[in-house]
Amino acid sequence: MWSVCTVTYGDYPELISKTLKSLHDQYNSRVKDIRIGLNDVSEAAFDAVMRWCSTFRLCPVYVYQEVNNKNVGKYALMRRMFYEHPSPLLDSEAVMWFDDDSYLGPGVGDSWWDTVESALDRSTVVGLKHFISARGNQYLGIQEQPWYTGAEVRKRHRFAFATGAWWIAKSPFLYRWDYPFKEIYHNGGDSILGELCRQQSAVVYDFKAFAQCHAKCCLKGDVWDDGVVQVNVGGREGRRGIGKKTADEIYPWHFYGERDQSYEHHNFDVRIYRFDGVHS
Repeated sequence: MWSVCTVTYGDYPELISKTLKSLHDQYNSRVKDIRIGLNDVSEAAFDAVMRWCSTFRLCPVYVYQEVNNKNVGKYALMRRMFYEHPSPLLDSEAVMWFDDDSYLGPGVGDSWWDTVESALDRSTVVGLKHFISARGNQYLGIQEQPWYTGAEVRKRHRFAFATGAWWIAKSPFLYRWDYPFKEIYHNGGDSILGELCRQQSAVVYDFKAFAQCHAKCCLKGDVWDDGVVQVNVGGREGRRGIGKKTADEIYPWHFYGERDQSYEHHNFDVRIYRFDGVHS
């Protein structure tokens, strides 16, 4: 059984509504529960999420929001969603993640879910494999982590990873390594997960044959909507929330050895809304 998680930001009710509608329309019995994070959402986005939750009856739903509706960053909120009781890392075999601009295409059916399960049986993380260069002093910070096993990381190291817009990973692996790490705020959590997998000899399965990525770096040729997961459809603002300029995007350990590491972004209270009214 799997937990499905997503976070939405700001005034993008149409994005999260499409994601949630697809989780209803393409629901599969493997999904144990659905968890939704809210970061500085507009009234329209909040209302859209709550309306959906109040009518969804296929499995329990949990909604997580900083008590003052602040934007606490993608990964700080993800961490709360993963570790607050009841923790999906303890209660589910795997976690499937959607950014709020990813959704299941209308033709997704049992065969797609079967393919995901088959891929996960042969790997630790399943997603759309991408590559990105390390930034700043990331190479130094990685070498000091408890999960570092000695696989070489140079200054311009190329991370191989499943893009953070959609992925599924085995829960025991995430729990064992306390992912997402507290050093991750809003950017770079996906590439660091890829490096964790490389250091631990954990397989990242490339699922591009069963997905459509809309990012400029990978959108080539015709776009198909039927029977696959749609990824990165919202554009930069819908995905990022914080850091719309390259200069604003601070990655974990970017300034390792130059600045003291702060964990202040984890110092917040969260409100959890529970929708447990499941009907047959």
